[in-house]
Amino acid sequence: MSLHPHADKQAILETIRFASIFIFLVDAACKVGYYESSKFASYHIRDMYFMVLIARPVFIAVYHSTQMLFNVQQVCLEHGQNKKHFDAEFEIMTAAR
Repeated sequence: MSLHPHADKQAILETIRFASIFIFLVDAACKVGYYESSKFASYHIRDMYFMVLIARPVFIAVYHSTQMLFNVQQVCLEHGQNKKHFDAEFEIMTAAR
């Protein structure tokens, strides 16, 4: 038994995360298998399928990376403003002594 109050919720989240990664990998393997074993109507369609197969995960990764960078920037800006406010209050308190 864990002493942490949210251990059961964390275990559920980890199980969901593992399941989603497993489903993603099975899906990717099926798509690559389809690409390798199927006969497409033309080489253009085969090339388009390959580009979608590669471009979609790349675009998703780029989107999430930029969102993460924006969130980090926002947190840093908020932390800087809070630090300036805290420093100003600290200076007022120490000057009053």
